[in-house]
Amino acid sequence: MLTTLRRHPRYARLFAAQLSGLLGTGVLTVALALLAADLAGPRAAGVLATAMTVKIVAYVVLSPWIARLTAGWAPVRVLVGADVVRVAVAASLPLVDATWQVYALVLVLQAASAGFTPAYQALLPRVLPEEDDYRQALSLSRVAYDAEAVVSPAVAALALVLVDARSLFLLSAVGFVGSLAWVLAARPPAAAAPAGEREERSGGFVAFVRVPDLRRLLLLDLVAACAYASALVLTATLVADVGWGEPEVGVVLAVFGAGSVVGAVLVSRWTGEPWAPMCWGAGVVTLALLGAATVGGGGAGLVVTWAVLGLGSSLVLTPSGQVLRAQGEGRRLTLLFAGHFAWSHACYLLTYPLAGLVAVQASPRLALAALGGVAAVALVGALRPHPERSRLVAWGPPQTGSAHRRHAA
Repeated sequence: MLTTLRRHPRYARLFAAQLSGLLGTGVLTVALALLAADLAGPRAAGVLATAMTVKIVAYVVLSPWIARLTAGWAPVRVLVGADVVRVAVAASLPLVDATWQVYALVLVLQAASAGFTPAYQALLPRVLPEEDDYRQALSLSRVAYDAEAVVSPAVAALALVLVDARSLFLLSAVGFVGSLAWVLAARPPAAAAPAGEREERSGGFVAFVRVPDLRRLLLLDLVAACAYASALVLTATLVADVGWGEPEVGVVLAVFGAGSVVGAVLVSRWTGEPWAPMCWGAGVVTLALLGAATVGGGGAGLVVTWAVLGLGSSLVLTPSGQVLRAQGEGRRLTLLFAGHFAWSHACYLLTYPLAGLVAVQASPRLALAALGGVAAVALVGALRPHPERSRLVAWGPPQTGSAHRRHAA
């Protein structure tokens, strides 16, 4: 994977922008939790939960609309504009004194991220035209996401030795400034070719309803969302159930992240069709959830299950960019990434509440069984044979260039 960074300086700068932005986001998440505790006291969990709900809703609702609005813009304009907004929001958060202000600023911040992430994802295939290089970049991105979950809290903890909690937002702003600087240094290519009129109107959202391959991708995203709901919603409760304490919560989550990193490395070495590791990963997640719900296994079983869930979810999520890349290029690809960004986050609106509700009303083991059942249904739907590999050429305007050659193959 590191060879790709050495061979492609432009991509290396864009990857540095991604790392800097992820660090800014991670530190901001820690600072937001501390701000909620300061403003709401015993109601802090509710404030933070609402802020996270605002985040997901912003991703689902705003991402296609922003992609449609910025469809004709040069990528550098979208990325730099999003970073400017994120810097402004991070710099404003230390000044708030009411929870509604937190919600409003989080909405603006996540709207900027909903514009930045799909634009960045769609830019990589243009910067890395070779399939092998692009696959390596997808694996690097997955490793970066997993590493951020460990590095950002550590950076925030070190910073708190020197500054107060609200100053963490300024550190977060520095991360977004770094992202902006690296984007400018990368000099991304100019605006892509126009997409079809229907795609422009829908922001890429409708394609995931109309095209069987994209529906299949979303079913696999739902399986991965079941794994993440287990990790993020149920870990603390399950750790307590096996008699462990708060320190072990971090250890178990780190094991989940380590499994995800292993999955990303495996995908980087896979040279075949992306569907194979994605479907195998979905099967691994489903069996792990159902096995944990029925067998248990104490603390050791929990650690093994979480490692397997991390591995399986990474096998599902890492190659998704290859599936989208095969469907088009230019602005069409940007719109598709925006539509996928929205739809995939909508999966969490199902799995997070399901995990929490069943765990509270019944038991965390039953919650694992419920998530395993959802994953099993989604996997069966994804494995259903299609009469023909479907592509956007079936409902969009004619393709040209390399995309047309790929579709005709």
